Amino acid sequence: MAHPTIDDRIDDYLDALAAEAGLRPNTIDAYRRDLGRLADDLRTTGADLRRVDRAAIAAHVRRVSATGLAPASLARHVAAIRGFFRFLVVEGVRADSPAESARSPKAWSRLPRYLRRVEVDRLFAAIDGPPALAIRDRTALELLYASGVRVSELVALPSDAFADTRDWCRVRGKGDKERLVPIGAPARAWLERYRTEARPRLLGRRPDPGTLLLTVNGRPVSRQRIFQVVRGAARRAGLDPLPSPHTLRHTFATHLLAGGADLRSVQELLGHADVATTQIYTHVDEDRLRSAHARFHPRG
Repeated sequence: MAHPTIDDRIDDYLDALAAEAGLRPNTIDAYRRDLGRLADDLRTTGADLRRVDRAAIAAHVRRVSATGLAPASLARHVAAIRGFFRFLVVEGVRADSPAESARSPKAWSRLPRYLRRVEVDRLFAAIDGPPALAIRDRTALELLYASGVRVSELVALPSDAFADTRDWCRVRGKGDKERLVPIGAPARAWLERYRTEARPRLLGRRPDPGTLLLTVNGRPVSRQRIFQVVRGAARRAGLDPLPSPHTLRHTFATHLLAGGADLRSVQELLGHADVATTQIYTHVDEDRLRSAHARFHPRG
């Protein structure tokens, strides 16, 4: 019988996580990418999984960090490795874990990227494509910016998400927790246009899959497709660096706080379990800093 490979061990670990820890599929997928990256690195260096030491893990983390991975993603990467080697100890593959001393960087050690209001306008104006798809894409981006929902939450919205009232929607977020999110007039207008004009054309005579946002074939839109929509519009708008769907979530929070919203309200709208996670958005944009300096400094 062939000896289990590192890929086999990773599959075993992820299966255990899915069965016992109740992690969401998106989290399992992220861990799979993280551990796949570790496996590729170990194969390149010729390291044996049963003999990998602390120095090898530290070197791997340094190499991954040097690629420019965001601090939060790097912290998750280290957590995945640490959990994987603990699993190997429990399974008797190793006597100890070489990853316990691996250091995670502080998440959000730099300010999150967000868009200025004029950049949001340019992004939305650059949406292109056949009418039904353009209406869908504009609606998707309007909802991301108006509500601050995660892209995974957006694509999971049911078709009747705004049926009871067009002003509020129940969103199911991390940990299967529900929260109410409001949307403003521009997003409501595009949502109504999408539901009456575009969605029926995208669905055609096919069975309704039950999700709000549909592909040209009447299927649920994926997170990857929303990412492509944002990046494509950003390129046409000449935005640099290119934003992601999550950038609109950062922008939502930043603009709310810059406009005077209190931190606790923004925390609830974002679905953060801890207000400390929300505090990163208490920065102010450069325009407000320049305005304050010009107004109050003697030599402004």
